[in-house]
Amino acid sequence: MSELRQESETYSERPDRRPFFVLRHLSRLADARRAERAELPEPCELLTVGGLTWRTLSREDTDTLAALISHVETSERAPFRTTRAEVRELFDPGYHIDSRGGYDAEGRLRAFGFVRIPRLDVPVLVATLYGSVDPEMRERNIGADLLRWQILRAREMIMSLAPHGGGYLQVIVDEGQRDIKDLLTRHGFIDQGEIIQMRRSLTEELPAADAPSHIRIEPWSDELDDAVRLAHEEAFSQSGGDSMVSVKEWGRARAALVPEWSFIALDRSSDRARVAGYVLASKWEEDWDALGWSEGYIEAIGVLEEWRGQGVAKSLLSHSMRAMRADSMEYAGIDADSQNPTGAQTVFELIGFEYTHATTRYVLDVPPLEA
Repeated sequence: MSELRQESETYSERPDRRPFFVLRHLSRLADARRAERAELPEPCELLTVGGLTWRTLSREDTDTLAALISHVETSERAPFRTTRAEVRELFDPGYHIDSRGGYDAEGRLRAFGFVRIPRLDVPVLVATLYGSVDPEMRERNIGADLLRWQILRAREMIMSLAPHGGGYLQVIVDEGQRDIKDLLTRHGFIDQGEIIQMRRSLTEELPAADAPSHIRIEPWSDELDDAVRLAHEEAFSQSGGDSMVSVKEWGRARAALVPEWSFIALDRSSDRARVAGYVLASKWEEDWDALGWSEGYIEAIGVLEEWRGQGVAKSLLSHSMRAMRADSMEYAGIDADSQNPTGAQTVFELIGFEYTHATTRYVLDVPPLEA
């Protein structure tokens, strides 16, 4: 059964570009639990939906899946490009996974949908839905049925894994995809705020890199890796978020790190240096053609509460941007959570970052079974 004809039938997860965001929104998910619940969608067995043959996907399908995702991103002029390595990570054993791929009569993959739940020790489970349909097949209204299957399958997985804890479903939607947003709302999803993509020209004058006299901005050091990870958890916990990061998730983020663009703020006012803040930066060259410029990307920046309001974040960003400029980058890119209580977006704007793109997170509550 089809519900809506969509101009775009893509909802993009991009989980491994943002490992630090996996649990960052848990403190706000209570809003979804309080929201009025929509009726469950009718059961949906994909079988031959859209005239396609559906089956579970596996790591052996990486190349055909990567080709379809590339085709969709090019057709929709997406502001990023998914690498083959990222596609392969969709099958990461660190997640509980179910998936379906729809194949036409010639054996070509034309649509796919994933449900992924991180294998983390957390109070509630979060299932991310990710899927797309070949633009040439959009007239068949496959997306609505595929999404309905994902919603029901994600609920089944959460109730099987944590029947008395419940959980949430989340979908990430690019700006302008009004049809998908309307469809999600009809299924009971609520808007949990935007992630704002911003950029800052590196050809213009950069902010001063000065730090307080008791703070030293030092190059990235592998010896302080674990100390920075713990500081990251503490910084976001102090901001009212839940940002527990496993060693594995931190390691995944570190894999893309450009050490020359990453810095640590150390308080050396006592015999034992303490991490006051940090900035981690990476390089995603495969995105540059789509963006239209070269870019160093700020993966994460954090300052612990004791050192906030002293210009530490500004100094860290300035050091990172100067290093990027020395490597001939044209822009620095960063993401800002529209609901971040620290007002990070305003801070970024004050030092010259400008809006380029936005995605919205939609969530749906899966209540626990009554005890």
